[in-house]
Amino acid sequence: MEENLNEEEREKLRLENEIRKIKLSLEMGAKFMEDPGMPELPPEIEDEFLNYIEQFESMSADSPKITVFEKIGKPHFKLVAEISEEEIENELDKLHDLLNEKGIAIDAIYDVEDREMYRFITEDLFKHEMYDMFKMEGMVTQFTYEEFYSNIDEDIKKQAEDFYDSFFNKENNFYEHIIAMKDKKWFEDFRNLYSHFETKHFEIIDHIYDDDGATLHFEIDFLAFLDERQSHQFKGKGIMYMYNDDYWSVNKVQFPHVT
Repeated sequence: MEENLNEEEREKLRLENEIRKIKLSLEMGAKFMEDPGMPELPPEIEDEFLNYIEQFESMSADSPKITVFEKIGKPHFKLVAEISEEEIENELDKLHDLLNEKGIAIDAIYDVEDREMYRFITEDLFKHEMYDMFKMEGMVTQFTYEEFYSNIDEDIKKQAEDFYDSFFNKENNFYEHIIAMKDKKWFEDFRNLYSHFETKHFEIIDHIYDDDGATLHFEIDFLAFLDERQSHQFKGKGIMYMYNDDYWSVNKVQFPHVT
């Protein structure tokens, strides 16, 4: 890692990092998301991070592919139908331990029952191909259940809840990663109109989705303060619209009328 850089050298390294990220995005499809609410990463740390990515991509390009089952040594395992309810948790733990020993981690964004997770690992993940390359120190290959079985209903609801949690907290700008950037001005104008918010209730009533997007109906109750003495109360039913462009983005919200 570069140490004791002066400000001019830091700025030069920061620019080099930006060029490397653009190159990785164009050539490898890498995505770099930045949270405006988080402090900027020092260029020296980012340089190390990009070195790691480039090393990984280089190793991947020169490595053959094998199945996950072959990677972990083709171990003997029970079929899911052979395992009783009393045994399933223990058998799943054994699988996780075996995979972890080989630098493979399995997780799920949403709750998945033990029996379904065991079935997924032995019937789906074991057949999945991965690069057979030397393991770099500390490297873990991460798989998630939702990569194979998307949960659109939960994805939509989670985006809506994350929007609610961030949008009304003026110290948190994470909502900018959830909204459609072409519609950013409306959200900024509404948020900037008020000094702060006090949230009381948010509940998704129902939602529908198709290829064109998603529509959620919700109940909400929040106070929007113009100053310390004046506030507007928004209480009742509202509508949230989303569209899918690699991930679900909020592009319009209709809050209830001021009460």
